[in-house]
Amino acid sequence: MKRFLTLLFVMFFALVLVGCGSTGTALKSIRVNGKSVVKVDETETYTVAFEPAAFADQGVTWSTSDESVLTIDQNGKATGKKASDQVYVFAQSKAVETVKGQ
Repeated sequence: MKRFLTLLFVMFFALVLVGCGSTGTALKSIRVNGKSVVKVDETETYTVAFEPAAFADQGVTWSTSDESVLTIDQNGKATGKKASDQVYVFAQSKAVETVKGQ
């Protein structure tokens, strides 16, 4: 009987833990929106779109592939610093750090 009650308690506890899991939708991707070319001394403000759009925590950390070419602040405002063939803008989810848009 004691074993049965212990097993029942463990199953109940597991069910409660599963039920208390994330009630939101899982983040699938982030899309970065903005101009594809930013000239030297020009600024561009980038935005993001989340998939799904209803994802609760839409905070991102902004970065670029080369800060000497293009800098970006944490509001998505980028400034061209010098000419280059290629530089990327990234937005990484603060809530799900494995999801990053480019």
